[in-house]
Amino acid sequence: MNKHILVSVIVLVLLVLVLFSTKNEQFNNFTPVKGIESCLRSVIEDATNCKENPNECIEKCDTLNADLSCNPVIGDINGDTVEKCVENCVKLNPGCNRLEDGSQHNSLNSIKNFLKNHPDADKSFPESGSEAANAYLTLGKCEKRCLQCGWGTAEFPDNCHKCTWSNDCVDTLNNKFDIFKKKWNKSSFLIKAIPDDLKITLNWNIPDDFTEDDVSKYILFRYPMDNVNNVLIEEIPLDKIVNVDKSKQYTIIKIQNNVPYGIQLNMISDKYGKKLSKQSNTVNVTASKPQLIGSSNQIQTQDKNYLSLELLDQFKGKNFEFNIN
Repeated sequence: MNKHILVSVIVLVLLVLVLFSTKNEQFNNFTPVKGIESCLRSVIEDATNCKENPNECIEKCDTLNADLSCNPVIGDINGDTVEKCVENCVKLNPGCNRLEDGSQHNSLNSIKNFLKNHPDADKSFPESGSEAANAYLTLGKCEKRCLQCGWGTAEFPDNCHKCTWSNDCVDTLNNKFDIFKKKWNKSSFLIKAIPDDLKITLNWNIPDDFTEDDVSKYILFRYPMDNVNNVLIEEIPLDKIVNVDKSKQYTIIKIQNNVPYGIQLNMISDKYGKKLSKQSNTVNVTASKPQLIGSSNQIQTQDKNYLSLELLDQFKGKNFEFNIN
């Protein structure tokens, strides 16, 4: 009796092993195809190989299409323009430069051609049935997602932080710029000048209510007073401007001594993508070499405080006029 039971158990075990082995062979017979969507569709359709254990088939799809997948998430969508948004999206999702069937697809050229033919489609959803709407259906995922961000669809309710070209964002930026411009135009920008030997040092403060981030550059204008048409224009490198307490300083070098100069500084802002310029007053100043009174022996024996006063006295009579235009 026990022998019969033992034989029956062995037969059942062998049968299970055979069945399990057969199923594994069936699963292994599944052939994935390029294109993650097509591959997953074939998993559903291939009941013979994938019905019992679809995960194994899905893993084969993932393995084959690891470099072909294109599934951009909300965090991948951002940029100042649609083109920049698509470029950023593709960098994070290289598979988006391939179509569903695995063939090559240039997402950046795709969106450029789309906008060339439909220039207003980046800010408003195309009318249903229109040529632009039909062309939209042929775009890749990155192009579609970026356009949707610009349109402010339900998935991108706060799109001004991600897709700044959208109508909502442009209106918001325009409003901010208008406020900034009014404040900018009302502000005053005054400079002072200190002459020295072959150089002139300018000193100024950024107007109240503005910060360094509001200023993109400074443009310097200078000319000899006896030839006002000979204007030298140069941009001041920001790294050459020195911060002294709350003031800014910049030294103009290679100035001719004893030549009166007119100097003006223009402060430039490109905040909110639009340029504004603020002119300073014009200062008339003459550089010269300071002359010390008395012999060198006298100077060496003088009290330091007295010496400093004596040096300052030498600037009396120099041209320090500050004319406000």
